[in-house]
Amino acid sequence: MSSSLSNAGVFGALLLFSILLVVAYYRGGRKNLKIIKATGEMLEGTLRPADKSYTWLGGTIGFRAEYRVSGFQRVEALVTVLPRQSLLYMPFALLRGSRDRLELIFFLKGGFPTEFHLIRDSELRANPALRNGKLKELEVSDLSGYRVFVSPSGTKEASMYLKRKDKFLTPYLLHLALVPEKGTAFMSFRLPSNNPSLLSKSIKTVMREMRER
Repeated sequence: MSSSLSNAGVFGALLLFSILLVVAYYRGGRKNLKIIKATGEMLEGTLRPADKSYTWLGGTIGFRAEYRVSGFQRVEALVTVLPRQSLLYMPFALLRGSRDRLELIFFLKGGFPTEFHLIRDSELRANPALRNGKLKELEVSDLSGYRVFVSPSGTKEASMYLKRKDKFLTPYLLHLALVPEKGTAFMSFRLPSNNPSLLSKSIKTVMREMRER
């Protein structure tokens, strides 16, 4: 009798866990699709592209996109979201520090003389090249949580960028980079899943600055 009760308990626990997995799959998947759709709409409303193409990353992971935008050769976007549909994998993703994320690369028509990086402390581990000695770090007292790296001769230009930081700086900005060798401006954000439009102002400011070059 006790063996039967034990087996029944195990079966019940497995059944309950299976139900939780299914519920998480559908609820998490719907949440991710909502975030992905809202982010795509925000990008199109902000960039106002003449043409666009999307590549779905599969499931409810996110998308890659390429936009034809006036004043730029092109703009590329990468949107990735947390695995909310997976009750098993989600805790590990959170422990690793994963987050909903938006990355943008602006391919410029003009150029600029100075490499410039404004980067959160938490992102430095993923960008070890910034500490290889090619760039120098600037001490900026009013940028708590961020580090600034520039070309050795680029202090003046960097100061000009930083004077306008209030126009593009947002709590969601992880990394802003201007890379002359590639002719690109790069922006990385923690994606505000409940309201992606909070990033629009920052993106528009950088677009305006880069178009003027």
